[in-house]
Amino acid sequence: MFQAMTGLMTAYAVIGGYMVLNVIPVDIRYSAVTIGLCYHDGAWWFFNVHSGKPIRPANELSAAAHQIRTEMEEAAAA
Repeated sequence: MFQAMTGLMTAYAVIGGYMVLNVIPVDIRYSAVTIGLCYHDGAWWFFNVHSGKPIRPANELSAAAHQIRTEMEEAAAA
């Protein structure tokens, strides 16, 4: 028997020849987000592939993960 899953799952994919990370919520109320990396102003940044919106510098991994989850929750509540 499978155990209940909570939170988020991730899966790598390739879009346009670039590796991206899909953040997929287990809860169907939320939409998945596709995250990429880009080099901007001398640093690597996470960004939302579909909106082009920057998220956080790549070396701020915990803050980036928190921001991604918060934005997913806010979008679902809207």
